[in-house]
Amino acid sequence: MAQVTYTKLGLKPNFDEITIIHCGNEQIEVKQFLPLEKKLEVLTNIINNSIDERGFYNTARIDFNIKMEVLYAYTNIKFTEKQKENPMKLYDNFVASGLMKQIWDLIPEDDRDWFERHANASIISIMKYRNSIYGILDALRTDYSDLDLNVETLRQKLADDENVGTLKKIVDNMV
Repeated sequence: MAQVTYTKLGLKPNFDEITIIHCGNEQIEVKQFLPLEKKLEVLTNIINNSIDERGFYNTARIDFNIKMEVLYAYTNIKFTEKQKENPMKLYDNFVASGLMKQIWDLIPEDDRDWFERHANASIISIMKYRNSIYGILDALRTDYSDLDLNVETLRQKLADDENVGTLKKIVDNMV
């Protein structure tokens, strides 16, 4: 089989293709291509933002984060840091106005599927690891290293004469 050199392929991809929709008097640009490096960054944000305070992933939260991160990455809509502090309010506004569906439908279907497939597969892998013996041992090691720092901090505080006096008063009141 004869080999073909990459240069002879003459690939001329259109990385800058956009689709435009209008919202009021504004033009919203929706990218039709996102480089893999940027996709991986978006995927990382989706995974990191989809975990709740107890360490669980919620499918509704995953879907929400996919939509918001794709919105941020694929459009020319700029948000202030203050606005980004309440992404659920942004999401509700975009969904209720119908703009989220319009934008989502303009994202290439392969890309939408890519984010959903890889976010879900990555989260499943994370949960399998956390529940494996390796994940449990890793968590225990982290917990013990945190405990070591807490014991050292406690020892330093107890070495302080003022804290020792307070501790003696507490113990005397307990007896």
